[in-house]
Amino acid sequence: MRLRVSDLIVFIDKICFKQFTIKPEGTYELHINNEDTYEFRDESGTHVVSPGRYETFTGSDHIFIDEYSTYYFEMLLAYRNAIPLDIEGDPVLGHPFEKYLSGFYKPPRKKVLKDKVRGMSFYTLVPKVRLPFNDAEVVRLSDFCEKVLQKYFDEYYWVVESGKYKENPNLHIHFLGRFKANMSKNFKRDLISAWNSIYASKYTLDWANDRGCGIHRVACNTQQIIEDKKIYLCNSEKGSHENFVDLGVRGQSTTSQ
Repeated sequence: MRLRVSDLIVFIDKICFKQFTIKPEGTYELHINNEDTYEFRDESGTHVVSPGRYETFTGSDHIFIDEYSTYYFEMLLAYRNAIPLDIEGDPVLGHPFEKYLSGFYKPPRKKVLKDKVRGMSFYTLVPKVRLPFNDAEVVRLSDFCEKVLQKYFDEYYWVVESGKYKENPNLHIHFLGRFKANMSKNFKRDLISAWNSIYASKYTLDWANDRGCGIHRVACNTQQIIEDKKIYLCNSEKGSHENFVDLGVRGQSTTSQ
């Protein structure tokens, strides 16, 4: 299907809504404008969208609304601003603008039937300030895993890893767990508290998850994802993420309680 001028107008005026910030890595993060009135024009005249018009916006099944290519978005925005009000018909965008716009659309996907399993969660814990790389810290992380995980999960798998680079080690933890009944509520808060109770302020964790540091969670809601994460805990199966040394410090509990 060819993309036309009307598709671009909808994308810029109604989906993107013209308010954005530039993130540090150079991509656009678009926001819905809830504070100021917004005016856009089409063939039927001028329209004013009042504050709060898109106060609740759940997104679209067909559009990526989180991060955008800076260059593509700038080109499309310039094209939109140049469209005359008296344009005749609905011409195709043509090359390269169809390519730019299509880049923001999700490719069609066949619906995958999910196998019915009790979901698990895969966590990665990395303090912003790297821990000293020594045996004492490895033992401390191991003790932390056993103490915390057995309290909150009825099935879990964990590993302490060295990081990829020998010249700059990065001790961190991965664990995969299935929560005990009624134990998932406030878990992140409790996890931060447990970590910070054993580490000095220099190595604390907080709510932020920035540039690979902090607490990162991946929901594992199918058996395939769960099995993939179990494999990921094996250093020899990590591919480009392989650690410079396998510390051999891991554990698990597969007995439901």
